[in-house]
Amino acid sequence: MNRALSAGRVVFCAALLGMGVEPFLTGHLPSALVPLKDVALPAILACVVGGLLVAATLAAAAGRWVPAAPLALAAFPALGLVLVHLPRLFGEPQNPVFWSGVFQMAALTAGPLLLLPNRTPGRLLLAGALAGFGLHHFMYPRFIASLIPHWIPFPLFWAWATGCAFVAASLST
Repeated sequence: MNRALSAGRVVFCAALLGMGVEPFLTGHLPSALVPLKDVALPAILACVVGGLLVAATLAAAAGRWVPAAPLALAAFPALGLVLVHLPRLFGEPQNPVFWSGVFQMAALTAGPLLLLPNRTPGRLLLAGALAGFGLHHFMYPRFIASLIPHWIPFPLFWAWATGCAFVAASLST
């Protein structure tokens, strides 16, 4: 495995490890992984899910390339995508917030799939998510510009430039 892929795997797994530990500290699932703010899950269930996430992350980080580890890591955001974000999107397809949630969960699902020997499904899913992020930058440039800190000059330029970068990245995957 080349150094860039190895370093990327370590950084990605470190982030997922943090998400797996969070339920033990807070008693609920991380909203970045499965944003179920309107559904209260028992703390014990959140800890079970967190434990599974920690175990799968450690297996993937250690290079134990049984397909179960990356697939288990992909399952968590994929469930959030299918059970939460897609139904909301189908219910209100004109809402850009719901599209953004779909793209975010697709990107989080793609990451673990890139750890598999056949990276094609992960690459396609990530390319779609990146293209979606870029499209959002072109559709809502003034909103994106409002998110850029005030000390950075020409925020509208950076909104457009970032959209171009997302699209270019999606074409390169």
